[in-house]
Formats: sequence, C-alpha cells, structure tokens
Amino acid sequence: MTLKRASIADLHEIGKIEADNFTPEDFGLSIASLRYHLKKNTIFIIKDESGVIGYCLWLTRKSYYRLYSIAILQAFQSKGYANMLLEYSLKQLNGKDLQLEVKTTNLKAISLYEKFGFKIIKKLTSYYPDHIDGYLMKRSIA
Repeated sequence: MTLKRASIADLHEIGKIEADNFTPEDFGLSIASLRYHLKKNTIFIIKDESGVIGYCLWLTRKSYYRLYSIAILQAFQSKGYANMLLEYSLKQLNGKDLQLEVKTTNLKAISLYEKFGFKIIKKLTSYYPDHIDGYLMKRSIA
C-alpha cells in the first residue's frame, strides 16, 4: 500500500473514484474540477498494485484546511483504507486546524472523523440537497 500526495498523472484514476462514489447531485467533481484542485489544493491518494483506490481532497484556507471529500472505490470499502488515508493526511497537514461538513445520516463517516479527534460544532439545517442536514466538524491543534 502506498500513501502519497497526488499528481496530475493520478487525475483519471481519481476521477473514476469520484464517479464511483458521487453523483452530480452529491456535489461530484468533474475531471476539470479535479485538475484544478490538484493544482490549487491538496489531494492525497492510497494505491495498491492495481492503482489508486482512494483519495481525499483538502481545500487550503488561510488558517485551516477543509476536508472537501474522501472516497474509496466501492470494491475496497470497509477494509480500513479510509482510516489509513485520513491518518496519513492528518500527519501531512499537521500545524493547522481542520474542518469538514458531513451529512447527519452518514454515521460511518462521523464515527471515523470522531476517531481522529473531530468534534461536532454545529448542525447545518438543510445543508445538502433534499433538505438533508449536516454537521460542521472541527479538529483544533490547540
């Protein structure tokens, strides 16, 4: 298993993971958007011998990083890869506060984030399509 910062060479494999996990209604990103984020933000990937099997996208803000997306190919889910990817990225981003938004119904993701020290800060009413609520979660370095 290899964990590293993504490069432009990984673009299309990341795009396949995005399409495997998100629809446009779920804010799925296009190849053009992913290319932009590879240049302007931070994407970490996890690879095995078959190729890229997961990624996480961190948006760079002035005083913190915001986790925009984390996804693992469906065939590789529930095997600890998201855990490995999140742990690796937190080590790489050491030194700034972190935050994210997550659907209140995504208990698996909430549990993962809490395991790594994220705390629910507030409820975001009707934040997602179809009036689904979200949580703002933060992890502070202080």
